[in-house]
Amino acid sequence: MTAVVMPKEQQQIFIWQELDNIPFQKIAETTGENIQTLVTRKRYAVLHLRKRLKQLYKEINDY
Repeated sequence: MTAVVMPKEQQQIFIWQELDNIPFQKIAETTGENIQTLVTRKRYAVLHLRKRLKQLYKEINDY
């Protein structure tokens, strides 16, 4: 099975938000992006991760 790679923009916002604990407002000020755009990118990142984790869970349990 080939894994679909998450777009870099989504990956980066997820890392900044979840791992680095940087608020959307600070990210928006730094990048010049609209906060709603950042929220949407994070949402797609979370959906991507959920889908990938579900695939991995299935693969593990199929053994």
